[in-house]
Amino acid sequence: MTNYQLLTQEQFITMPWKNGKGVTIELLRIEDDQGMVLRISQARVVVPGEFSNFSGLERHLVLIQGSGIRLSHQSNSLIKRHELSQLLDIAKFDGADVTSAKLINGAITDLNIMTRARDHQAQVTAIHSSAALHNAVASQGYFYANQTSGISMGATHRELTMPTNSLLIMPPFANYSLSSGSGVLISLHPKPL
Repeated sequence: MTNYQLLTQEQFITMPWKNGKGVTIELLRIEDDQGMVLRISQARVVVPGEFSNFSGLERHLVLIQGSGIRLSHQSNSLIKRHELSQLLDIAKFDGADVTSAKLINGAITDLNIMTRARDHQAQVTAIHSSAALHNAVASQGYFYANQTSGISMGATHRELTMPTNSLLIMPPFANYSLSSGSGVLISLHPKPL
């Protein structure tokens, strides 16, 4: 059987935001000798405001609870906007952008995926049952369950039940599928040289 790791809320780390205006629950952080490669976290946003600067990182923000959030990103003279109004809507942006947020109707909770942009990229997708999670490809896979979800694993179709707000780490060349529930699929790839 292919090895996997299931991380649940009691294993996560809570820490203050870089700007001091809230807290983040860190689900996973991967580092190497050059610093952070990948960070997956969730945060509750209760007031509008400006995001912290994360230069050098590519960011994906996913709405996992609440009515929605509007993001405005300024990079040089360019302004880009995202509106996340449905659960599992995704915004992708540069961590160096000057990003500000407005809440649509009250507080939200988001899933934040940050990847070191110079040598890695993340593919982030909303997934609903029934769907393949991770096929026979040489990338590291992660699945965040925003509700209780059933995972069918490998050729034997062994079933794993994931609690809400848990994270499944799937090794390369694994073959898993989502049999019930929904969440966010994250595939981490090194950029070609």
